[in-house]
Amino acid sequence: MTKFDRKIYHNSDIKYKLSLINHVQYIFDLCGIEEKVIHVLPTEQIDKKFSNKRLDFVVECESGNIYDIEFESLSVTENTLEKTWNYAKGLICKYDNDIYSLIIALSENNKFYEKQIGTTTHKPILLEMKKINGDEHLNNIKKKVNDNKELTSHDCAIIETIPDMKNTKKPEIVLEELCNLIKNGKINAENRTKLQATMWLNIDKYIKNLEKRNELMEMIDVEKSQKSEFFKWQEEYGKYREKKEK
Repeated sequence: MTKFDRKIYHNSDIKYKLSLINHVQYIFDLCGIEEKVIHVLPTEQIDKKFSNKRLDFVVECESGNIYDIEFESLSVTENTLEKTWNYAKGLICKYDNDIYSLIIALSENNKFYEKQIGTTTHKPILLEMKKINGDEHLNNIKKKVNDNKELTSHDCAIIETIPDMKNTKKPEIVLEELCNLIKNGKINAENRTKLQATMWLNIDKYIKNLEKRNELMEMIDVEKSQKSEFFKWQEEYGKYREKKEK
């Protein structure tokens, strides 16, 4: 197996950025937000002091509303609120649209905050992954595979995020079951290569045993997909990190 720059893969944010590139509408469905995404917008901001900020993900919807989507691996705090407010201000200065903040929280220990600025209330939408029933989603995917139905792009988005949901089984067991479903399920080539990218990030995060990690990677054929989205992402993100560190 090729040796990768492992520091990239311990950051859960990377998985969600890659997942949103492929399945951004899915996050809106999870939140129950009745919006249709039509554009992914630039994430780079330069403030009045000419300092550079990079938002996690920004989209425009058919309604004209703009959403800044941020990922929080640790607990959501007042600092998270302050960060999203600063990002929202930058977007307000740049666009005439209504601006909303959406936080994808991976931790269980989150508090809900809102900020009152004059007549304006900054109240981010909070999506807590640990409050979503992963067992139910996993069983639904299993049923589709057992019924020999093709897994859709939406199904693939669910598979990518099940490990971060609330599961009764240990992450190692959940990931092994998911990899088996990917191996045996009907998935078109495009969706399969995208899954190889995000599932490798899941494997790297949750599987500590090297032998088991390699076994699961072989099961979903990560190494055979040298031209997959995973490798493209690794190359592009590596270039970004090198530029930022200079």
